Amino acid sequence: MKRGRRAFMRHTAIGAGSLSLALVLPACARGRDDAGAPAGAPLKPNAWVEVVPQGRVRFVCGGTEMGQGSATGLAMLLCEELELPLSALDLAIAPADRAYDHAEYRLQTTGGSSSIRSEFVVISRAGASVRELFRAAAARRWGVPPEQVAIRDGRFVGPASGAPLTYGELVGDARGLP
Repeated sequence: MKRGRRAFMRHTAIGAGSLSLALVLPACARGRDDAGAPAGAPLKPNAWVEVVPQGRVRFVCGGTEMGQGSATGLAMLLCEELELPLSALDLAIAPADRAYDHAEYRLQTTGGSSSIRSEFVVISRAGASVRELFRAAAARRWGVPPEQVAIRDGRFVGPASGAPLTYGELVGDARGLP
């Protein structure tokens, strides 16, 4: 029996469209709760930011980079909120998790040239909440109101007697704050 390209396409299309399966294992995709983390473990105050003690800040980007600069753009937006140089940020692509669903499409997806437009508010709020958490941690360590703590190039600067502190140096202090 002669098999040609058309027969192959017809059988492939029929077979491919007949059954689709998906398996989601949320327990495998999620990390541990931060509350039970050991003292040297990274602090992950939200799905997008992870801070390693004595180390760098990591941005977990919900979409993949497809050549339009969305991962870089979202990382820059996060750095703007954290008052952190872009060179001090590590980028990681998110694991399968509903927390990283696209704000408009409600799926974890990349495409449609919409990442910056749709994720702007989410990433801004994530960064701002982390910044304020760590500002409160620095203020608590120095015994001053958070308004007296400034951030310059990823370092928290407070009273004249206190040496500047990095995000990594404040992980232990921030871990106990709401």
